This record gives sequence, structure tokens and C-alpha cells, in this order.
Amino acid sequence: MIKFVDIAGKFVNKHESLKRIKKAAHRTTLKAKRRKDVLGVQKRMIQEEKRVREAQRETANVARAAAKKEEKSKYQPGGGRSLILS
Repeated sequence: MIKFVDIAGKFVNKHESLKRIKKAAHRTTLKAKRRKDVLGVQKRMIQEEKRVREAQRETANVARAAAKKEEKSKYQPGGGRSLILS
């Protein structure tokens, strides 16, 4: 018959254990900080892409409005729609 006796922390180096715990905590804080930085960069890139798309849409709208205005100026108002030849 085998009898097991609890020896608690008799063979555990407390200082080494504390060092390992502190290093692990430090690594987790560094990883969290890196993760936060990466997410911040990704959010900034998404916002920048949105601004670029909005600017492109605005430019396209201005160009479309200018083309419509140009198209309207080709015709004379009146009884019929005749082209102005110049």
C-alpha cells in the first residue's frame, strides 16, 4: 500500500516562482499594449479609407454636375431643342 504525504512547498523555489509570475504578467501587459497599437492603426486606416472614398464620391458628383450643366448649355431654350453651333 502506498501512502502520499503532502509536503506543501518544500521543494519549490519561491523566488524563482515569483520571478516567473512577474515575467508572465509583464509579457501579458506588453502583448495587450501591442494589440492596442495594432487595433489603433487598423482603425486609423479604416477611417482614412472612408475619407478617401468620400472625397472620390464628392469629386465624381462635382464632375457629374459639371457635365449636366455643360449638356444643358448646348441647347437653346424655346419652342424646340436645337443645338447651338459655334
